[in-house]
Amino acid sequence: MNKNRVTSYFKLPSLKLTELKSKLEAADKKFPAKLSNMNKAYLFGIEVEVENVTHLMKDVASLNYWKFTTDNSLRDNGCEFCSLPIRANQVEGAIQGLEEFLPKEKQFSNRTSCHVHMNVRDLTISEIYNLIIIYYALEKILFRWVV
Repeated sequence: MNKNRVTSYFKLPSLKLTELKSKLEAADKKFPAKLSNMNKAYLFGIEVEVENVTHLMKDVASLNYWKFTTDNSLRDNGCEFCSLPIRANQVEGAIQGLEEFLPKEKQFSNRTSCHVHMNVRDLTISEIYNLIIIYYALEKILFRWVV
């Protein structure tokens, strides 16, 4: 094991993903990865805040990649959907499944947001620096693109 990896450097315990894999098998069959050549080593977590989702409480068990939580900062029965840790090739299916689940009346306002977490435990310290520099170089472009 490379002592320069984040996991070793900070003495982090390994992740236990076995039960997660079996939980996501059905979802992966429903939403087969179109981008199967993507690196499957990296895990992502996505959080999506939505308003005006009144009927969802009873149906949330049907979501495969997502957990549901209420968020008091949102209005009109707003809530937050947090993905399970998913691989890059599962992201598109997870978003597609959430889009199919959400009602047509859903609202995204200045109170809502969406953000992505990336597990960097297996990156080296040098790779972390590179990721930060790339983000810094692209930040203004990314903000122009989403606003």
